[in-house]
Amino acid sequence: MDVVSSISSAIEIAKKLRELSKKVGEADFRLLLADLADQLGEAKLQAANLKIELAQAKETISELNQQAARIAGSGPELHDGAYIFGDATRHYCTGCFDARGQKITLSELAPPWNEFGKWECPVCEKTFGTKIHDG
Repeated sequence: MDVVSSISSAIEIAKKLRELSKKVGEADFRLLLADLADQLGEAKLQAANLKIELAQAKETISELNQQAARIAGSGPELHDGAYIFGDATRHYCTGCFDARGQKITLSELAPPWNEFGKWECPVCEKTFGTKIHDG
């Protein structure tokens, strides 16, 4: 990173100034240079930590993008008026999924309500499926 190399260069300059200060002999000058070197060292450490955090954040973003691509690729299919995801063993409410992204499993309707369809959403109470007819 450019920041780290710049800080390293500043530390080297501070070291050279410290050597020059030995020749000058002013105590205040040396104290200020020591403070500068300490601050630059701390800044270099913080920059390295930020570089690690950035790498971790990029990895997390990559994982989330892959997960989103898998989810988008395995979208729901419409089956008998309801959604299925991969298999036809469970049916889900289209309204709840489309509006709020919630996968709500549909409940089977018992007689006499099965005249209205096969399933009902327990959340929005919408019915799905072909009506059941006796004989």
